[in-house]
Amino acid sequence: MRLRPRLRVLRNRSRESPWTLSILGSLIGLVLGFLLGAETGAHIPHILIGVALGTTLEQARTIFIAILAVEITALSIVFSLSLLAVQSAAAQYSPRLISSYLRDPAGRTVLPTFVTTCVFCVVASARIGLSDELGVAPRPALTLAIVLIFASGAALLVELARTILVIRIESVAIWVTRRTRKTIRAMAHLRGERSGTPVPVSATATPLRAQGSGYVMGVDDEILLSSAKKHGLRVWIERAIGEGIVEGSVVGWAEPIGPGAAVSEERAAALADAVLLDRWRDQDTDVSLGLRQLVDVAVRALSAAVNDPYSAIVAIDHLSELLVDLAGRKLGDRVLRDDDGRPRVVIREPSFGDYLFLATDEISRYGAAEPTVAVRLLRMAEEAGEAASSDADKQSAAAITERILYLSEAATTGGSGLERVRAATMEARRKILEKTTPGPRSKLCL
Repeated sequence: MRLRPRLRVLRNRSRESPWTLSILGSLIGLVLGFLLGAETGAHIPHILIGVALGTTLEQARTIFIAILAVEITALSIVFSLSLLAVQSAAAQYSPRLISSYLRDPAGRTVLPTFVTTCVFCVVASARIGLSDELGVAPRPALTLAIVLIFASGAALLVELARTILVIRIESVAIWVTRRTRKTIRAMAHLRGERSGTPVPVSATATPLRAQGSGYVMGVDDEILLSSAKKHGLRVWIERAIGEGIVEGSVVGWAEPIGPGAAVSEERAAALADAVLLDRWRDQDTDVSLGLRQLVDVAVRALSAAVNDPYSAIVAIDHLSELLVDLAGRKLGDRVLRDDDGRPRVVIREPSFGDYLFLATDEISRYGAAEPTVAVRLLRMAEEAGEAASSDADKQSAAAITERILYLSEAATTGGSGLERVRAATMEARRKILEKTTPGPRSKLCL
């Protein structure tokens, strides 16, 4: 496989790890502490000498030790805030939010800032201890240490703001929605045309078996297309981004076009290796992960332990925003063609109906007994159905409204709440399947 996809996997793993930038920060602190620790100005640019603090060696060591003590104390506060945020995100909303929290660009700079400052102070203090200089002299290292301690204070405020963010449901929903919409926009630039009708797989096709276990984070379509053209093949990839697979399971199929030899085991393994796997789902390529996170928030809010229908409605509001965005785009399998226009590679991707089912299935089952939640789900299906451009997508949205009504009728025995759900179902189907015209005012969903 080409180097670029491999680097993409490594980049994804490094962004999930909180230690990558911390190790880099410790190296920077080590180098700066070694270079500036014993310097008094002989080899330092004049502009830095002008702002350097003038102290004796003993005073410099005392200041470094004091800064180090402050940094260690502040670092313990940062760890406490981080643990609080992770616990809140996992317990109150969804464990799948933890990876997004760890990959937040603002948060990934907090720990490295403290590590850089601590290592710099330790190394600079040790370097000063090796000097035999007497008297007062400018110490550029002290000036840099003071700058770093201000940077650490700013990092502490950033961590405090992030902790407050994950406590509010509205902030979490906005955060997930913005990131998912960015992924949706990136998805529109993927190579190939979209096919609403699946390209059938031949009964004589050779299975492509996974070379490892994990989650699909992408497909190297260039490798697949070039290999298919070179060896006269047609390739189907049956696993979509975000799906979990086990080593040895079938991820696709391949067959020769026209008369020719069967696909060899080596060729099948090389084609299967073009399906990129990782230990966790990739939020930069996986649209369904963002939907799943919002669904988890809604389901957790509807559980008996939490019983917070309004939080579920907030999550549904943002799911509706994402579905409307998806409804206006071409979705479905990607088809890559050769120079003669023949389909060579078919890559499985979710359709609008798949996204709509993901966004409504679990919430409609767990919130069936709550009329307010059911009505908001119906309005979400209505908004998505009105935005859909194809008749098939509109039919999918209409079918979802019938399912929501069925579950609500099964979960409740009647009353004004159920009548409200029935009225909302009729209104949603009318707007989805017919031309939108003024009708009776619908009930508010607040």
